[in-house]
Amino acid sequence: MRTCVAVLIILTCSAAVFAQTPEFCDRVLSLRDGRSNYFIPINVRSDLFTGKVVVESFRLNDYLKETKGFDGAAYKTYVMELLESKRELEIKDAAIDRSGFYLSGPALKKNTFRVVVASNEFDIVSAQGCKVLLKHYFSPDLIESTEMGKAGCRESIISSKVDLFMRPKYDLAEQNNVIAALFDMDIPISLDDISQSLRIGYLTLK
Repeated sequence: MRTCVAVLIILTCSAAVFAQTPEFCDRVLSLRDGRSNYFIPINVRSDLFTGKVVVESFRLNDYLKETKGFDGAAYKTYVMELLESKRELEIKDAAIDRSGFYLSGPALKKNTFRVVVASNEFDIVSAQGCKVLLKHYFSPDLIESTEMGKAGCRESIISSKVDLFMRPKYDLAEQNNVIAALFDMDIPISLDDISQSLRIGYLTLK
């Protein structure tokens, strides 16, 4: 019974939050000095793999520039369409590497396309809601007043005025699921330039 309830919650939340605004997509896909390091979840298909990956925006741009000749504007238009339609990006001869967490292929740079694989731990945590997910995976904890109790996750992060960093103990399976789930809530994640930890910058949510 508990399993059924958890699955129902996940499905309900997924249906409710997958609606990125054009403003959000524009922000995470906009290249500054040739790069944007926000992670983008996309569906991929090849002869050897079909599924979801997360990849930093500038690395996806590099791939599409090399394989399709896209400039920055064409890249943004193309990826926004992929996100809106949930259409699959075809990558020839791509397959999961020996680690089980990355795609490898002739046109792919090593360890750039991170595969989203099933994670029991993530499913259990995410079924309890976004704020529990943030508290479980990120530090510092958000400090909320009584008035903020009903605020959404984005609003809570903005009001707390603090950047969140993923706790270092979680493996790639959980990391990749967290990235994809929070993107669906218009909460983008990037790698911190100094620590290389996964980071939610509160200023990027405004």
